[in-house]
Amino acid sequence: IVHASTPLLQTYLWSSLAAIGGTYVKQHNRRMLDGVKGDKHKCVAAIALLEEALGILHINQQDGPVAQVLKVLVLAYNNLEFFDKARSTLKESLALNFGPRYYGEESAQMAAYHQQFAFVCERQAKTIRSQLCMHMEYMLTNLMSCYHSPGSRVLVEGLQKKPQYNGCEGVVVKMNGLRMRVCLDVHDKQEMMLKPENVCPLFPTAEKLQGQMLKLQKLVLEQMTSSKECHRIQIKVTGAKHTNTIITIQTLAHAYFSTNKPVETGLALELLIQADKINRRMGVDDQDEVQLSRALSEVQAAQAQFDKGGVLSAVPCCWHPTSQQEDEIYMAQLFAVLQERNGKRGSQSMSSEAMQQGLRL
Repeated sequence: IVHASTPLLQTYLWSSLAAIGGTYVKQHNRRMLDGVKGDKHKCVAAIALLEEALGILHINQQDGPVAQVLKVLVLAYNNLEFFDKARSTLKESLALNFGPRYYGEESAQMAAYHQQFAFVCERQAKTIRSQLCMHMEYMLTNLMSCYHSPGSRVLVEGLQKKPQYNGCEGVVVKMNGLRMRVCLDVHDKQEMMLKPENVCPLFPTAEKLQGQMLKLQKLVLEQMTSSKECHRIQIKVTGAKHTNTIITIQTLAHAYFSTNKPVETGLALELLIQADKINRRMGVDDQDEVQLSRALSEVQAAQAQFDKGGVLSAVPCCWHPTSQQEDEIYMAQLFAVLQERNGKRGSQSMSSEAMQQGLRL
């Protein structure tokens, strides 16, 4: 049909595919907003339809509608947590939609693009943080249960009735008693109810953990860059005293705060204080005020930790700063586990100097 039909029929075909795909994405998002689990199969179908529509547009060299289809495709990728594809698709859409200069309404659209890009980066960074924390929990407790909790990655094995899925990787979606629902990394995102004996946790290697840390830092940097640009454009479009400007200030402050660095945490605190002042002058509703106050208190607590002496750890982009006392408790637990594994009795009362020396070793 694509290669033999007339240009009019091709236009009808790609627009129909894009419209159906967009409808599937909207149905999924509407269920999520209503507090109901979204239908991921609709997103899978939407991706297939939208990619087919893009294929027709590329064959006919119609760049105009491509950007519109790409915007919907980003939402579908994001819903299925295909974050790398979502970011690359969003960049492609941005390049097609805007030139080096943009004015008027285009500026607002550009700000929305940067805000969406920052949101995708934030979601992907949150996923990586949860995986790192899960691995840390296992290192401390040596319990396999943490690798069977929602969000953990597993390998399917030992299936008798459906052996074609043996060897597939997936993500634990939900625990239901002794069974777990796993979303497999296959083209249709097949979900299966499996027993614990049919899944094997995927332990990250040291190289993979290092790669995750580097990717996390890159994502936070991209989130911060997009948030800065969104805030700059928003001030240019609506001015400093506007509800949307308050939102961009909070988004940028959150990006700074997620770096877990002292200088950036200070900048986040300054931005939130500025947003709070604008908020009070404009008389924004109480719910927004509560959210802003909560964020402000959290950043102030982190800044206070940085201002204390003897702060031992604040892993950039991953963990918030912790006090010396908290670090001593954590390291005591860690060394106790390490000593028990080596056949020695663990000590819960090691001195700070001994723990630091052991940590260096």
